[in-house]
Amino acid sequence: MPKFSRVGLAVVGFLILHVSTVFAQITWVSNAPLPEVREGAAGAVAPGPDGLPKVYVMHGYSSGDTNNLRIYDPVADIWSAGPNSPGALSSEAYFGATADDGSGDLKTYIIGGRTTLTQNLKYNPITNIWATNAPMPTGRAGHGVAVVDNLIYAIGGRTGTTPFDPIPLNINQVYDPVADTWAALTPMPTARSGVGAVAVGGLIYVFGGWSLVGSTPTLQNLVEVYDPAADSWSTAAPMPTARAYLGATECGGKIYAIGGMISTTPVTSSMTNIVEVYDPATDAWTTETPMPTARAELVVVNVEGQVFAMGGGIFGSSLAANQSFTCQ
Repeated sequence: MPKFSRVGLAVVGFLILHVSTVFAQITWVSNAPLPEVREGAAGAVAPGPDGLPKVYVMHGYSSGDTNNLRIYDPVADIWSAGPNSPGALSSEAYFGATADDGSGDLKTYIIGGRTTLTQNLKYNPITNIWATNAPMPTGRAGHGVAVVDNLIYAIGGRTGTTPFDPIPLNINQVYDPVADTWAALTPMPTARSGVGAVAVGGLIYVFGGWSLVGSTPTLQNLVEVYDPAADSWSTAAPMPTARAYLGATECGGKIYAIGGMISTTPVTSSMTNIVEVYDPATDAWTTETPMPTARAELVVVNVEGQVFAMGGGIFGSSLAANQSFTCQ
């Protein structure tokens, strides 16, 4: 049997550890870009007429606010145009939602948006028809949206029309798509806008954003956790990087916080490509392979274990990039 020195074993152990770390990293790929540049859109995933999941990118800024619908087929890697919504032109809704309105078919929802709109719009991917629902009680943009037990929660946001203007909110309101009604819940402890919100295990995690320190907009790395069953809040380990207007989604039981702004000055140089991963089981963060294209106000969705980052930009420097990875 060959003999190894302790130094040799240490080197072998280091190489094994190093290789394991390399293979643990995600690999980004580029897909068919959006048909036009778009930032501040809402994105959601639901089955199309063929029964397979599609990504629905709704509204957003593309040389002006829009009410457009663009539909992405991740299997064929192609885009198509859906009907425009009946709602007002808007952007900065950030997060769409998928829920059942009692018909048995999943619908996609877009709620709120820039110009402090209260609109609540529903799209049926099977019939290709939009509908207007009960308006959100408090008009806002930059809020997080998450779904637990078929209820849609809208948390935080702001009252102004630009990213850091003027007042962040701690409002927490829930929409029941079956009853078409809204209710007020316990507010978020910290008033914030430009947050990410993701539901895992029946809890809603609200990441980052900005709040006012005195009268100064200040980036946050806070993670506050809402328990809908108890209507109560707690805190979790903060994000390693304070940022606002990021995208976030769950994949494999973990939460991927992607991109955003690392400065309160809304210019392209403030956009980041950071990818940080939160594990609710351990209340710990890790850093992953950066996104190829730095951006904020992007759509981030999970389609059966493949995470897509679509569009994004800031203040009209809009992008059409569509990049993805398979989560670990």
